[in-house]
Amino acid sequence: MKSQTFLAGTSATLWLAAEGMTVAGLPWRTYEPTLATCAHRHAVGLVRVEAEAMGLGWICERERRSAAAVVQRRADPPSAAVTFVACLVPMAMVVPSGE
Repeated sequence: MKSQTFLAGTSATLWLAAEGMTVAGLPWRTYEPTLATCAHRHAVGLVRVEAEAMGLGWICERERRSAAAVVQRRADPPSAAVTFVACLVPMAMVVPSGE
């Protein structure tokens, strides 16, 4: 786990280092967030917490991109999808990436 404070007087941002990705069994490469991406990632995190609190499913951008290997990708894919698992027809609320 790594951390960095980007703005004085705010909480540190945490992310997994390479060893953490391995221990968690995640296939994705590691990256260090930047000041420019912190607000976006924070907003996506807030949406995820709210969605999961309501019992909704969550598919993160990295997981979506991995699954999209066989599907043509959009130029600017959404950051995530919130799935309504109780529906017979899948529905999704999309959070624009803003990157």
